[in-house]
Amino acid sequence: MNIEGEKAVEFAFNCNGDLDDLDFREPLHSQYDTFGDSIDNTQLLIDTESDSIKALKIRHIEAPPLQTRQQDAEMSLEAQIEERNRNNAPKKTKTVLVMELDPDSAAREKFQETCLLYLNLYKFFILPTAAIECGKNSEKLMDIEIRKKNPHEQTFEIGSNPQGSSQIRLYDQFVSPSQAKIVYKDFYLPYFTFLLCLNKTCFSRYNRTSLSKKLPSEIHRLILDFVGPRTPFFIEDNGSQEGTFELVSSRKPAKLFSGQEIQISPDTRIAFLQVSSRGGGIDDKTHNKIKKLIKYDHVWVAGYGCAANGDGWCNEIRNFNKDHYEETRDFQWNSDFDLPVSFLKMEVRTKAGKIQRVLILPHEKINFIVGRDNDADVRVASVHCSRNHCAINYSNQTHKWTIIDGFGGKSSLAGTWNSLQTIKERKEKIKSKPVPITDGSLFKLGANYFRFSYKKIRYC
Repeated sequence: MNIEGEKAVEFAFNCNGDLDDLDFREPLHSQYDTFGDSIDNTQLLIDTESDSIKALKIRHIEAPPLQTRQQDAEMSLEAQIEERNRNNAPKKTKTVLVMELDPDSAAREKFQETCLLYLNLYKFFILPTAAIECGKNSEKLMDIEIRKKNPHEQTFEIGSNPQGSSQIRLYDQFVSPSQAKIVYKDFYLPYFTFLLCLNKTCFSRYNRTSLSKKLPSEIHRLILDFVGPRTPFFIEDNGSQEGTFELVSSRKPAKLFSGQEIQISPDTRIAFLQVSSRGGGIDDKTHNKIKKLIKYDHVWVAGYGCAANGDGWCNEIRNFNKDHYEETRDFQWNSDFDLPVSFLKMEVRTKAGKIQRVLILPHEKINFIVGRDNDADVRVASVHCSRNHCAINYSNQTHKWTIIDGFGGKSSLAGTWNSLQTIKERKEKIKSKPVPITDGSLFKLGANYFRFSYKKIRYC
């Protein structure tokens, strides 16, 4: 009978002999030659019930070399037990954040020589305890750091000259000395702290423990995955000059809010000064304010007055006088609007200093295209932008504004990037709010695009 590989063969038989009659210290083949040609290199597993042998399982294993056998014979019994426990120990896993240059990014080719010159491959393994750069000793450092206990919070500085013990250095002329930082937070801690306080309160009042303590840990983790954040790592900008941006997906739209800034090309940004979601209709006073913005403030209005190309609308604007109406005398573009309708007040700004003022009203349409095309609702002049670069949408059901990259499911050429900083934060050079890093998210730091992904590493 031949036993191959890891296949286990089970022999069921009745035996009236006692277990004491078997001496397992002797070679196995002296008692069980009848079960095969040779079972020197097999493991014998016996399932016992009472005093009779009920089943016998034999599994083939590779014969160790003679030198290994001699070393095992010289090992003490305590060492053999310790070695067996180490080999049979359950494998543990730890989540590691991987930060690397985007393979589809043109910056990889542009800065490839610089990265190799400084021996910086722009790939980092970020653990809760340390950030390890991909290199010769990265595997050894990973083995050391992965076994350390996770802290409650840890910060990793990113920049051309970062400060602190945990740092990620980038050799890029467009990156500030302290561009941004990645923050690790143990979001399990507040939840279990709350449960601990609840348990102490129940014990002090009712002299019994809380029922939540009897729940298994798997139930608590399911609750946390449902109500809490799913990512332990966050990124925030440190008030850098160029800013830190997150890519807007071409499939999942991003919400728009007042003070937000979007970059659609290296030389063009869109500043959303005011986002209103009131709904409602346009009355005569609002109609006069729109005419005032068009004539005196040179504002391009989209979604309302599409008949502006007609002679009647042009004559109405030409003959309009803001001093004849009380609501338009002090009404200016730079002041906050108080309109009874939903609107989007934004400016398209270029590095050359040109500013295009745009007011979007979802009156005649709710989908607006931004790009170089002549039929685009908001036209931009940058050659780096696509013809249909991004789309701004309004929902009549939720009264919310969203933006999505590209058009018709196709991504734009340069991408649509959402700034982590608001307009005020970038102007005053203050830190932004932390943004969660999801699996597969893409961030722009300086001139490079970095993709973040989560990987699980097994260890004993």
